[in-house]
Amino acid sequence: MAAEIGMSDRALRDQAVQYGIAPRPVGTAGHELGRYRGPQKFPQLVWAAFTGQGATRRVQHFLAAVGHRNLSDAARHLQIHQSVLSNQLDILERSAQQELFERAANGYRTMTLTPAGATLARGARAALRKMSAPQAPGPSRDC
Repeated sequence: MAAEIGMSDRALRDQAVQYGIAPRPVGTAGHELGRYRGPQKFPQLVWAAFTGQGATRRVQHFLAAVGHRNLSDAARHLQIHQSVLSNQLDILERSAQQELFERAANGYRTMTLTPAGATLARGARAALRKMSAPQAPGPSRDC
């Protein structure tokens, strides 16, 4: 965006701060799991799944789809369109660089998790538990 308006990234960031717009965190601080000590605390597959805008919701939808007969049933359960769920799972599979479900072409077999999908499901559940656990208060900055 900075290049589009003829500014350096730094100048645009300074301008934003001047107008009270908080800058985006850089590095792992901007990642959904970044506050839990970075990628070394999570399997690479889990870290990749929680990358990008809307990642937590995508992972939650993936976990909700586990155990359903097909994507249509899972989408009905989630009260979203099947195409939306399919798109979210495609994004998740691209970020994981692996197939997560074995899908039946004819719709008669139950879709099942691949080994990578099972690994992601276990790791994602653990990560979501950490994210929902109350955080210990940090050091006070009122000095």
